[in-house]
Amino acid sequence: MGTAQSKRQLYTDGTEYSMQGCNPCIISGIGNIIEQPDLIDRCLFITLLPISSDKRVAIADLRQEFQKDRGKIFGALCKAISCALRRKANVELSYIPRMMDAGRFISAASESFGWNDNDFVEAYKSMMEGVFLENISQEPVIQAIMQHMQGQEEVTTTYTHLLVHLKNTAMKDLLPKNPSALSRRINKIAPLLRKAGFHIRCKHAEEGNYITITKQKPSVAS
Repeated sequence: MGTAQSKRQLYTDGTEYSMQGCNPCIISGIGNIIEQPDLIDRCLFITLLPISSDKRVAIADLRQEFQKDRGKIFGALCKAISCALRRKANVELSYIPRMMDAGRFISAASESFGWNDNDFVEAYKSMMEGVFLENISQEPVIQAIMQHMQGQEEVTTTYTHLLVHLKNTAMKDLLPKNPSALSRRINKIAPLLRKAGFHIRCKHAEEGNYITITKQKPSVAS
């Protein structure tokens, strides 16, 4: 999450200066709370285990324990940053994540945590595959297209005809109600469709809007 602010310097009407900031945003919830593919690519997902009744602590006690370890935590972070700054130019990644700079920086710091250089990006890759698979399985349009494309390698049709065919699948009650809504939904979930193994091409013509769906190798394992 980033922000920028512009101000006049030292109460003058002349020189202007700007401040920019960028901070991580923590989103907490139950279930699948991030659905937009573009945002998914920029998130780190952590699934927490339930806390048993005998392990629960009051917030005041938690803060007190944190204060005891705060110096050690800060020291470990400083050590990690120093390690990353020293090594980041020489780290070779086995997987290039969407947040490449962050992936490289964390991998460069791995030595200070006792990890191998690619432990983080491999864990990140596995995490992202799981998240995308969950979103694919919960998206009615993708599930309908998967059923419609069984036994077919490529289909070219209008959105009107495609909606008719998709309504013959088990997802019929969960689909967009008209061709325009279907077009917007497919455009929105295009990254998920690519992950699921479907390449989408659109063509505008006088007689209607055409869509070509082509099967390709999925980029996440089902």
